[in-house]
Amino acid sequence: MADTITTRLQLTQQEVGGNSNTWGEILNTNFGNLETAIAAVTAIATTGGSTTLTDDEARGAVLSLTGTLTSNATLVVPSHSKLYVIRNDCTIGAYSVSIKTSAGSAITVPQGAYPVSFIYCDGTTCYLIGADETSIDGKIDTDVEAANRIYTATVAGTANAIELSAYPSGFSLAAGKAILLLPTSDNTSTTTINTDATGIKNLYKQTPTGSKACIGGELKASSPGLVIYDGTQYVLVNPMSERPLVALASATTTDLGTKSSQSVYITGTTTITSFGSSASTRGPLFFILFEDALTLTHNATSLKLPGGANITTAANDSAIAEYLGSGNWIVRHYQRASGLPVVSPASEIPSQTGNAGKPLTTDGSALEFAGWKIVAAGRVTNGTSGTPTINSNINAASISQSGGIYNITFTDDIGTSEFIVIATVTAQGVNPVDIVKTIYNLASTGFSLATGRGDTAGNQAVAGFNFVVVVVG
Repeated sequence: MADTITTRLQLTQQEVGGNSNTWGEILNTNFGNLETAIAAVTAIATTGGSTTLTDDEARGAVLSLTGTLTSNATLVVPSHSKLYVIRNDCTIGAYSVSIKTSAGSAITVPQGAYPVSFIYCDGTTCYLIGADETSIDGKIDTDVEAANRIYTATVAGTANAIELSAYPSGFSLAAGKAILLLPTSDNTSTTTINTDATGIKNLYKQTPTGSKACIGGELKASSPGLVIYDGTQYVLVNPMSERPLVALASATTTDLGTKSSQSVYITGTTTITSFGSSASTRGPLFFILFEDALTLTHNATSLKLPGGANITTAANDSAIAEYLGSGNWIVRHYQRASGLPVVSPASEIPSQTGNAGKPLTTDGSALEFAGWKIVAAGRVTNGTSGTPTINSNINAASISQSGGIYNITFTDDIGTSEFIVIATVTAQGVNPVDIVKTIYNLASTGFSLATGRGDTAGNQAVAGFNFVVVVVG
């Protein structure tokens, strides 16, 4: 028989025993056509109008469309069955690209977030796989895919009245339909969405206590948002984590969980005995600011307050409250605007009468810490004549100096000679030499401190010193 050409890929079927000396070239051509059909990308340029593809142009595995359209463009493909993969990279503006056979109806080739489309041609009619929801003989039934589809959308309208154009086409308002969108601006208050003119619906947001109306700040420009229609309104499943301050009037039960934010500004002066039970332990912390004076009533079970007592609030006081479940709350932190503590000290600092200059404990006795007790201290300076003076002291009555020996007498007998003296010495004069601190003559009534004296100029070597006397144990 003579050579024949296949219908779909135009491969040459050679006559058996024919094409002596040329059969190899024909076979190589067939291999090339097969490779094109399996893996090649064929570029098709168009600016609009009708473009009829040759068999060689239509053979490619992928058709890549390019060009800036000045009118609607139509691709006319050969009238035989084939699966086309088409990448529409045309700049379409207000125009579109469609595909058809010479005898069939045209369908639109998508261009947008997902510019690669699968189109099946049965020799007469072209079908967009994944968008045509009618079942076609021997092709793909997309009913299940359409029911579970996440649509993408272009965004128009305003920040709080959003208009969406869904892709693929065919969006309808049905519970469970999901749309992925990229906001062009931040929403600032209650928000609505209208998709493909199917109706204006409120936008709610998902919170730990259920869906609540958006109040602003949930959508951010250029941050993807996923909304799902629940049969009544759209619900934003990934709201931004901002916590805008929202007002809530004080009441006997001031139910924090009813608000769309966990930053709450409580107004009014009504006494509060409960923060309600609408909150969730999945998001238990609430940040509270008070407008005015009111009473928070302590309850050991349902409203635990710092100090275990009622708190009278003031303007701009703040608190952090944690929901424990079952209507029970604990205030983890309370901050007064004045800076004063919530709970007053257990006892006052004792009177300083008769104890001026002494470090005291709350009962007026000498200061002790970790077994150490300060019994005397002072700051000594030497005048130009070498006469020492105690400028400030604790239990140090007098001091005298002779030949670099300083004698300190306690005001009150400390009752023991077993103590430690810590002293720091400051030199004076020119070229001071051998300033040596020696502590001796320890007694319950005082002690002595010796320093080296003299320098190359014969000056008194000590400018002054500080000392602390500590009893250990």
